[in-house]
Amino acid sequence: MMLKRVVNLGLWTLTVCWAVHADAEQRSRWEALMRHLWVCLVVFLLQLNVYAVEATTYYVDPAGNDANAGTSLAAPFRTISKAASVVNPGDVVNVRGGTYGETVTLNRGGTVGNQVIFQRYQSETPVLDGTGLGSANGVVIGVPNIVWDGISIRNFSWPGGSIGGVRFVDMGDSTSYTIVRNTTINNIVGFGNPSCIYLQDFYAGTLEISNNILHDCGDASSANVGNRAGVTLFSDLLSTNATNLIWIHHNEIYNVGGGIKYKHASPPNPNATALFEYNLIHDVLADGNGCVSAEQPSTIIRYNICYNVPAFARAFEPRNSATEHCANCQIYNNSFYNVNVAIYTDSPTLTAHDNIFCTVPGGGSASEGAVWLVDPALESISLTSNYNLYCGASIAKAVVSGWAGSVVTSSFSMFQGMGYEGNGRTGDPLYVNPMGAPPDFHLRAGSPAKGAGTAGKDMGAYPTGTELIGPTSGGGGGGGGTGLCFDFRATSGYVTDPANCSPVLGEAYPHTYSNGITAGWNGGPATEDDSSSVDARLAGVNNKYNQGVQLTFRIDLYAAESKDIRAAFGNATNSSGYQYVQLLDDTTVIATIDQPTGESAGQWYDARGVLRTSNSDWVNNNAVLTHVFTSTILNIIIGTPTNPDVCCSGINHVRVTTSGGG
Repeated sequence: MMLKRVVNLGLWTLTVCWAVHADAEQRSRWEALMRHLWVCLVVFLLQLNVYAVEATTYYVDPAGNDANAGTSLAAPFRTISKAASVVNPGDVVNVRGGTYGETVTLNRGGTVGNQVIFQRYQSETPVLDGTGLGSANGVVIGVPNIVWDGISIRNFSWPGGSIGGVRFVDMGDSTSYTIVRNTTINNIVGFGNPSCIYLQDFYAGTLEISNNILHDCGDASSANVGNRAGVTLFSDLLSTNATNLIWIHHNEIYNVGGGIKYKHASPPNPNATALFEYNLIHDVLADGNGCVSAEQPSTIIRYNICYNVPAFARAFEPRNSATEHCANCQIYNNSFYNVNVAIYTDSPTLTAHDNIFCTVPGGGSASEGAVWLVDPALESISLTSNYNLYCGASIAKAVVSGWAGSVVTSSFSMFQGMGYEGNGRTGDPLYVNPMGAPPDFHLRAGSPAKGAGTAGKDMGAYPTGTELIGPTSGGGGGGGGTGLCFDFRATSGYVTDPANCSPVLGEAYPHTYSNGITAGWNGGPATEDDSSSVDARLAGVNNKYNQGVQLTFRIDLYAAESKDIRAAFGNATNSSGYQYVQLLDDTTVIATIDQPTGESAGQWYDARGVLRTSNSDWVNNNAVLTHVFTSTILNIIIGTPTNPDVCCSGINHVRVTTSGGG
């Protein structure tokens, strides 16, 4: 159960109660006024008691029954649609693993601060599958304040029209904050605009699309290749009175005709904007719309990687030949590789800096291989282009302008001669492994883009080398997924559990681990490693003998938000005389495990300090510690603050995921 709407209702109660009794002071003594105020307080507390139990956690299971109460694992609903029909603001729907053959329409939304959350349960893998349903969208959202988290969507079709795996329709509440995250969406096909995620007409407020894998939406039955998209945003009917932010970040999008397409209202809404960042978009179809196309003025496109964009598909298209032309849009710190044309624009005011442009010829068009394809004459627009690296075909063909009339082709040196790219460069950026599986677009030593960008940072999508591009978790909903997982048993021959946890040795902070997260030891590494133990599952690093020297392992979180923490603390080989661990939100203590008697060999404590006697499954046989972080730092301290000189506080595993109902 969750507390919700209490503050607003409580304030309303006190306000109304005061209004009813305010004239008591005019007609009674001070004591009488105090009695009236006491009545107000009692009424408020009674309402607090009533409303504190309103928020409900529901469960859905393919083996359930919609006639069940749905409020426990033992009596779950059968369908997500049933849960959607009963939810209220603040409720959470945990969806268990399995296949759900239904289309879901969400008609009951949340309120500010009380979103309705649909999420996968723990690390299970629920899938919404449209096989055999006929013409149907996956999920239709026409209400505000929804979170769809970790429930995959596939195999939906609409032969005669537009379709979305997730489809947003006609919602005008500017206070809304809706999120689609940690979800794989694929095989969404239709004639009009088959898209993994499709926004129709308008959806006000903030829409966040993050940490998703979107691929293979649309097929040969589509009206044209460019209509087949990862994300299609048609905000044609957005009111000029509405406020709107579309934030798309940390997604992977591939095998589509367009990565992200954004069409604004006409005239554009001055209170609308968009931010597209940290996305990995690749293998866009020929003659499609490329990685990103946007019309909305002041859109920011940054820290993205765009590669494998073939002939007649431009990588970025900040343009619209009818209205506003993506005026004042900004494109910076993006990395391009194996693209036919980097940027196609008619924007009257566009800024681009710190990008790496590696283009290739092909297709037989005069534009192929250019960085800039400009519809009007170059001198007729206000283009700011500096601190960019030109690679491959773009060195000889930096700009093709006058595309809508008299075509002029300019090399990089000619472009500089016109007053552009005063700090621009040419050459091979020396990507680490651009053709790898997966590719790596970090820069090698000696790259002409290293240290050559604005303020001495690197050009491209990794200006500091530590940025995270693409999905940052393995699904995360309901406390599941890999998330930020660390294995502290890192010696030769160890086997991680789960296998994709990042191994931890004695790395000092800041260190970038294999999961892409910055973390490491502050104050020196742990002094003992027991991973050679027979009990390899629980072996880990220990602060030997608890001699009053505390060691801290710091983890930099992606965002200050509600997180689920799972952990295993203990000493595998020995009975620990003293187990002392603290978890902190930067400097604020979240939890303390202070056990002077320790645990027996092979036993361990979870993140909530519960002693576990089975070592068969540290991931699921584990109480979850949920905490709303106010910082982006999780500090884990091992070792006692005093000097009992007894063995041994230790860490074995830590995993942090977006909060859910695990």
